[in-house]
Amino acid sequence: MNQSSEKPQRGDIIVILHLRYMDWAVYVGGGNVVHLTSGKSSTIGLSNFFTYLWGDTEATKEPLKDAALGRVRWVCNHLDHKYRPRPVDEIIAAAEKMACNRKKYGAPIQNSERFVNALRYGQIPRKWSNEDPQPGDLIEISRSVFAHWAVYVGDGYVVHLLGSDLPLLGSCSSSPCSSPCEDRNGEVKRERLRDVVGGDTYRVNNYLDYKFPPRPVQAIIQLAEERVGPCYYNVLWANCEHFATDLRYGKRYSKQVRPQGGEHLGVCFQKGGATVGKYEGDRR
Repeated sequence: MNQSSEKPQRGDIIVILHLRYMDWAVYVGGGNVVHLTSGKSSTIGLSNFFTYLWGDTEATKEPLKDAALGRVRWVCNHLDHKYRPRPVDEIIAAAEKMACNRKKYGAPIQNSERFVNALRYGQIPRKWSNEDPQPGDLIEISRSVFAHWAVYVGDGYVVHLLGSDLPLLGSCSSSPCSSPCEDRNGEVKRERLRDVVGGDTYRVNNYLDYKFPPRPVQAIIQLAEERVGPCYYNVLWANCEHFATDLRYGKRYSKQVRPQGGEHLGVCFQKGGATVGKYEGDRR
């Protein structure tokens, strides 16, 4: 059977595809997961299928390879776009505690997904809030026809990349945008979020969390602070969004320069000029 090649990180939700159902688990590190089982076997086969439908279960810690048994599995942090995950150490501690308390739960068909969601997001999940950014968050600032990106580093400050001749405010119709393939001297600045936003609007948008595991928060902040100063800038492959996503994920990505159709207006950069077009927007 095929297995996912994606390596899970501590605190990740993993879905294991069985013949008649999906088993939800939380990866706690060391090759182990915590999930709901009947207490007799982690693989609820045909003879035990009624247990899956109606029987009592308990939280069990066991090796992922035993829980999956070669079945298809994948990382599925499916609510990260909506709720802020708990700190990884809290997720692990809660999962380990659940695996030790022998508490009885209802049938997995009703409770397996709910169980792992509570571990990752908390019993009362916290929605993402623009008013409460956390260190390491990506900040998307809406401009007239494009978005500016920054990384929140705490205490009301962000770190962000600017092209030396690229205006922070205003539309992209000015001269600096007329030759997007030209390399420019850039600068990474640490400034107050409110000053960078100005009269525009912003939101927390960690839009790649579902795809790439973020760096540890302290690593993001340290790297951001170290990069303050003169920096290479190119609107096509080293812009403010590339800079921000690289800090958070270690991956350079910019949806604004990958126009594939979507619901949001952005800048469609082409050699020899820039036109306003559509880019692949946030579909969450």
